[in-house]
Amino acid sequence: MKITLLLTALGCMLAPVQAQDLDVILHERRAARHALHKAMPPSHQAMASAADSMVLVDLYHDTQGVNWVVRTGWLSGPVSTWHGVALTPSGRVTGLDLQSNGLSGALPNALGNLDSLRTLYLANNFITGAIPDSVGALPKLEVLSLWSNRLSGAIPVSLGRLLSLRDLLLFDNDLSGSIPDSLGNLQRLDRLWLDFNELEGPLPAALFRLSMLREFFLDANKLTGPLPSGLSGLTSVISLYAGHNQLTGPLPPELKSLPALQNLSLAHNSHDGTFPVEIAETPNLVKLLLSGNQLTGSIPPALADRSKLTTLELAGNSLTGPIPAAVGLIRELRILDLGGNQLTGSMPNTLGWATALRMLDLSNNQLSGSLPQSLSNLTRLESLDLSANQLEGSIDPIYAMTRLRTLRLRGNRFTGALYGGFGFMPLLTEADLAENAFSGTLEQMFNRKTSLEVLRLEGNQLEGVVPPSITQSTQLIDLRLANNRFEGLPKLASLARLDTLDVAHNRLTFEALEPNAHVASGRFNYAPQDSVNTALAEDGSDLVFSVRVGGSSSAYQWFRDGAAIAGNDNDTLRVPSADPDATYHCDITNAVLSALTLTSRSRHSTDINTALDPSASPFTFALHPGYPNPFRTKILLSVEVALPVHTTVTIYDLWGRAIMRVLDQRLAPGRHLVPVDGARLAPGTYLYRMAAGNFQAARTMMRVR
Repeated sequence: MKITLLLTALGCMLAPVQAQDLDVILHERRAARHALHKAMPPSHQAMASAADSMVLVDLYHDTQGVNWVVRTGWLSGPVSTWHGVALTPSGRVTGLDLQSNGLSGALPNALGNLDSLRTLYLANNFITGAIPDSVGALPKLEVLSLWSNRLSGAIPVSLGRLLSLRDLLLFDNDLSGSIPDSLGNLQRLDRLWLDFNELEGPLPAALFRLSMLREFFLDANKLTGPLPSGLSGLTSVISLYAGHNQLTGPLPPELKSLPALQNLSLAHNSHDGTFPVEIAETPNLVKLLLSGNQLTGSIPPALADRSKLTTLELAGNSLTGPIPAAVGLIRELRILDLGGNQLTGSMPNTLGWATALRMLDLSNNQLSGSLPQSLSNLTRLESLDLSANQLEGSIDPIYAMTRLRTLRLRGNRFTGALYGGFGFMPLLTEADLAENAFSGTLEQMFNRKTSLEVLRLEGNQLEGVVPPSITQSTQLIDLRLANNRFEGLPKLASLARLDTLDVAHNRLTFEALEPNAHVASGRFNYAPQDSVNTALAEDGSDLVFSVRVGGSSSAYQWFRDGAAIAGNDNDTLRVPSADPDATYHCDITNAVLSALTLTSRSRHSTDINTALDPSASPFTFALHPGYPNPFRTKILLSVEVALPVHTTVTIYDLWGRAIMRVLDQRLAPGRHLVPVDGARLAPGTYLYRMAAGNFQAARTMMRVR
């Protein structure tokens, strides 16, 4: 029963569960086929004939028996005690099972003398050279298992004489040349594994008349030409895999007439023509893998009638038109990959009905409109890729996908703030939201610890301070925040795995950048940054220009009308009010961050005449939200002033009593951070009020235990 179940399930075990590279597919197939071999029953043991014994001795010496993993009994006792040898009562060798045993070297031609041999299991070793032609002289052979070795050369034509053969398993070698027509003589063949070799040329039509064949694997070779006519002869085939070759021509409609077919892969070939409706009508389809071809036309709605379909991969073709609403009616569908086509229109609302989905890839199409609210029903989804479309609006439906591991939305037109829903995705390791139009701050995105390893937010309209709570995401490896409007960055030293940090093209100064100079073990991209503000004030008979960029290793060079001013190397420049009209700016460098020069915006000496006009300032008066809020011990407040002005921030309890003043100084125009240590505050709600000239504003904050 165990063997029967494994044989029945093998097609599903070997098929790629989603778009994968060949190394992954190869690893999975090795593991699945090794597990299948372990289920094979032992054979009868007895005494051996002298002739057969000599063949075994040759095999031992030619394959470096002294280095085998297990060589119990070999050459030191009765053949019946030799590891892996099965005998008939009359002493003839009927089975050899030396799979995964460290055999190396070439197989001896003498193997052809074991004319009672029924099973030969030598898979998963290091055997080299050609398959001996003499193997074709084994009239009783039922299983020839040589997969995962280093065999080379052509498949012997003589194998076509093995008329009792049920399994021909040559997967994962270096076999070359064409597939011999003689294999079409093997009418009892149940499994034919020729995948992951270097076979070339056209497919012999004779192979497609093997009416008992159930597993037909040709993946990852160099086969060319069209699929031959007469496919209907494969009346028992369950799994037909011929992907990753160089096959051409249209897909034959005869595929519809294969009554047992469940798993079909013709992916990554050069098949062309329109998508045949007949394939969509194949009655028992479970997996349909046609990615990486040149198919055109629309996706047939008839696929909705395939109630057993779990995997539909059509990526990398030239399919057009909308996604059929009927696709959402395939209730067993777990993998839907339509990426890299030319699909148009909106995402159908019915996609949210396919609640078994684990992977959904619609990337690199021309889809438009907003996300259907019904997507919130896809609570089992683990991977979502909508990159490179023209989708827009909110991503709110995605926050319900609490099992997501990978989220890719790059290159769309999504808008709105990024909320705390990411904190309810505990398995999410990659979030690529780059090149959209997300706005607001990140204060809510990191209100919970995440498992993120890759976070890409570059090319949006995000602003404010990157919250300190981002350091809770201790698994971060790749953090990209470039091309936004961030003005502050916490120290990220606690992110021990961080390899890439990209914060270029923001509004960051050395105050934020210098503490993070050595945080990323690989790449730290911090230049350029936007220009900084040049404050201008009048102090008696002097004009005072100043910049505030922080950093303990910063150096300042002031310029008057583009010419360097000697003798002034600090953040403030004083010039007489009577100085003739001139334009001033400052370049700031930093010894730690040598790739970045911050340039202050030029100010003219006559700007003092408008310095008291808020409308002339690039800033405004505002009291921004504090973060985090609620907080436990520390909160970061943010104030903004449009003019040089004395500013205070005071914290009050709910009865109006002043508790503490956390800011009391003259500020230059710009946005300023105010750190507050609230460890001595009792848990509860407090007011904090900002006063700057005639401007006043208040907000609330809450301290929790």
